[in-house]
Amino acid sequence: MNSVVIRGLVNGDTLGIIHAIREWHDGEIILSTYDVSGDYCQDMPIDKLVLSKDPGISHLHNVKRQISLANAGVIEAKGEKILLTRTDILHRKNCFESVERDKITLLDFYGINPDFICPDGIPEGIKCQFIPRHRTYFKTTDFVQWGYAKEIMDWTSSYVKGLMYQYADNRAFEYPVTTIEQMWCVAYLNRRGYEIDLEYLWNSHYLRWDALMDNFLIVNHNEMDISILKPIYSNLEAIRQNPWCLTSELFSERKLNRCKWKPFKRWLESKGRSFRK
Repeated sequence: MNSVVIRGLVNGDTLGIIHAIREWHDGEIILSTYDVSGDYCQDMPIDKLVLSKDPGISHLHNVKRQISLANAGVIEAKGEKILLTRTDILHRKNCFESVERDKITLLDFYGINPDFICPDGIPEGIKCQFIPRHRTYFKTTDFVQWGYAKEIMDWTSSYVKGLMYQYADNRAFEYPVTTIEQMWCVAYLNRRGYEIDLEYLWNSHYLRWDALMDNFLIVNHNEMDISILKPIYSNLEAIRQNPWCLTSELFSERKLNRCKWKPFKRWLESKGRSFRK
């Protein structure tokens, strides 16, 4: 059995989203939402309803809300594999076939290419996410994640939640210079044994690709037949065309290039030297 955990505020699309998942998923469905939404969920075709108090917003917007609902929902999941999604995302296809051991699968929009160099003409409100360049490191999309239970449990663990709460309460981190996506990815990687300092990301320059390739898969949303129902996200393909976007094609290309360097890397390590590209 596999589990689907849906997090977020209940809205007019949520019931249809659950019915669409039921078309291809006969396992567990868990809805993790706020206690104020409880009365609207009684007749929904779900297996478990998890209600939480709203932790409110911080100067970093919804970071506490996102991780708290994810944590509360995933803790209740019993499946071998887990899909963590939102109440405004439509899934028409079984995603559990696109998983690998020890890795979380992500979609390829709103992640940022860690090698992107910001050109002239980018609006100031967006430029701060790319300049200086280390601001692009570890910015993976936070919309949907799926994989084996261990990895999704780690992604939403109390350790990760605690780190994200610390980040949210630290005025050294300001949005949009620091984003929720980046905080979540860094917290997860540290849960996996890395030592990445969110305030001094340039010290982790050499990990900017390897940490992503060793811990994530990135797939095309079209192949997975996934849509975000908020109008602002109606054209995901246009988002993928941005030069800063970490697409599945770019990710695969980097993985292929890394394979070509592996023999040289092993030779260097045999000589007691490190290889940092």
